Amino acid sequence: MTGNKAKQNRWTIHQLISDYGYSYRDLEPLVGYSASMICRLLKGERRLRSRHKTRFAQVFNMDEKNIIWPIK
Repeated sequence: MTGNKAKQNRWTIHQLISDYGYSYRDLEPLVGYSASMICRLLKGERRLRSRHKTRFAQVFNMDEKNIIWPIK
């Protein structure tokens, strides 16, 4: 039962940003990266590393394993 619930609670990073009503400019001070860097990370133009995922996950108060990340 627990495994199914975890799968149902998975969101893409883009869904989370939209649901929270954030723009990339809003995320700048929260994650510590410029809006252009956030854009490149989330478009797959830059490699999304574990440290990046951790910062985004903290903003949304989620475990990074419950977020579906873009693939480079």
